[in-house]
Amino acid sequence: MEKTRVNCFALFLLLVLLTGCSSTSGTSATVEELPEEAPSYVTELKVPTVEEVQEINEYVNGLISYGVGPQVEGRPITEEDYLEFGTGDCGIYCYLFIKELSRHGYYQATLYGISSLHIGEDSSIHAVVEVQTTEGPYVFDPTHGIYYTTDMATLLTCDDAQAYACGEPSMDSYYLTNRFFTEAYQVLEQPDSLLLNDLNLLGWYPASVTSSIPVEPASSQDVVYDETLTPNSIFCVFTEDVEFYRITMSFMEELQVPLEVTCWSVDEDGTKTALEGDLVQDVYDLSYQLKDAATTSEILVEISGRETLPNLALFDIYQ
Repeated sequence: MEKTRVNCFALFLLLVLLTGCSSTSGTSATVEELPEEAPSYVTELKVPTVEEVQEINEYVNGLISYGVGPQVEGRPITEEDYLEFGTGDCGIYCYLFIKELSRHGYYQATLYGISSLHIGEDSSIHAVVEVQTTEGPYVFDPTHGIYYTTDMATLLTCDDAQAYACGEPSMDSYYLTNRFFTEAYQVLEQPDSLLLNDLNLLGWYPASVTSSIPVEPASSQDVVYDETLTPNSIFCVFTEDVEFYRITMSFMEELQVPLEVTCWSVDEDGTKTALEGDLVQDVYDLSYQLKDAATTSEILVEISGRETLPNLALFDIYQ
């Protein structure tokens, strides 16, 4: 069983490395520090209580059972695949947990993959999530449905991790012991784990994307500039209906002012339906997450708040 755990999580580790996350050896984890004061136009993120996060943690813990996850050929595995299959490893639990947090408007969650020598010469690997709460950063373990009343760095340097544990674990595991944390030799950190698992629809379904925002010439994406579109808009047409829940955009220069995003589903006759969602704005990036996933073949995104936007570098749509 232990060998299966390591193999199941190997893909997660490979993906984490490929996405350029930080890796630390030894018993300390580092977290990328934001500037002391973010620009005024950057979205101030909601911070949940510990109780709110633990309610989500326990909910996700009951969605699937621990075991080998699904295998899908020809495309990445989706959230729907995980839920229908019904079993998954710790990396899958963490993905479902972070995605559920985002549905509640909570985005300050960092995934950690911990490699430990707890079981001797063999390496054991486990994943947990550090979430910014009103009490500070706490570590949550959706695989077992528990949490720790401290941050990741403390867990890896203290002698008694169990002293911080809260909740009844859904199963017994050596991943919950003090030795697992004290004998950790590598910690991989991924601030946006949704990028590891969400299906980028533009990479898997035929689509045309046009934009009235100038497109960065060096961008590898097939976004075509079209000045006839409404100013500061992006229009995406798939050859078939697709389900999506999140749109992200990156720009070549700072956005400088608060922006607003309106997302529309467009019918064949041109009828537009506004899709309600939450906008998170960073220095160079916009992320618009729908309240409820939508299914359509035509998506129109309109941005307001600035007359001329910087060149568009990236545009992605996720299922």
